Amino acid sequence: MRDTIFHDFLFPSHVVGSYNKNFKQYKNQLIDYTNQLVDITPPEFGAKGPGSSNAWRSKSMFFEDGSFDFFYDVFREQVAVTAQQFGLVDTPLYFSGIWITLNRPNSYLVTHVHSDCLLSGVLWVDAPEDSGSIHFINNNSWMCPEVFDNVDSNIRNNFNSVASYFYPPVEGKMIIFPAYLPHRVGENKSEKNRISITFNLSQHKNSFPVYISKEA
Repeated sequence: MRDTIFHDFLFPSHVVGSYNKNFKQYKNQLIDYTNQLVDITPPEFGAKGPGSSNAWRSKSMFFEDGSFDFFYDVFREQVAVTAQQFGLVDTPLYFSGIWITLNRPNSYLVTHVHSDCLLSGVLWVDAPEDSGSIHFINNNSWMCPEVFDNVDSNIRNNFNSVASYFYPPVEGKMIIFPAYLPHRVGENKSEKNRISITFNLSQHKNSFPVYISKEA
C-alpha cells in the first residue's frame, strides 16, 4: 500500500499589483514635477537610504502644498483599489508616508524592510530599460538556501518557492506588499533616471486616508 502524499506551502506572502490604463496622460507632467522638486526642494533627511548617493527622495507628504493635486486623487484611487485586494476586513488604511524617488544611473537600494506600517508599495512613473528591478527576499531562505536552489522546477514555478523574486519596473504599474517583506532595488544600469512614487500604509489614523467614505 502506497502512503498518501500531501503538500502544504506555509507562510505565503501576498503581493498585489495593478495597472493604471490612463497613466500615459500623466507621465510627462509627473516627470516635470519631479524635476522641479529636485531643483527646489532638499531631500528628506536620510532620504538617500541604505544605498547609493546617486538616489534622491522627496520629503514625505510632499504634496501638502497642493502642488500634486493634478495626480493625487488618481494615485489614491489606484492605491485604494489595489490595497482592497488584500482582504483586510474592517481595517482602515492611512498613508503614513508618500515619497517621490529619483534613481539616477548607478543608484541602487540595499535589502531592507519597512517598520511601523502594514503595507508598502510603489508606482513606477518613468522606467527606462535596465533601470533596476525590485527584488523580494524569502525570509526562509537565509538559513538553508540550498533548499530553494535545488527544488523541483514544477514546485518552484507553480508556487514561487524561490530564495528571491523580482519585478521589473513598468510605467503605470503599482505593487503593494507586506511591509515585513525584505526587498532591495537593483542598480540602475541605464543612462537615464528612474522615477517612482513609494508609500507606506498604516492602520493608525492620520490626515490622509486611503479610502474616502461615500458620505465625504
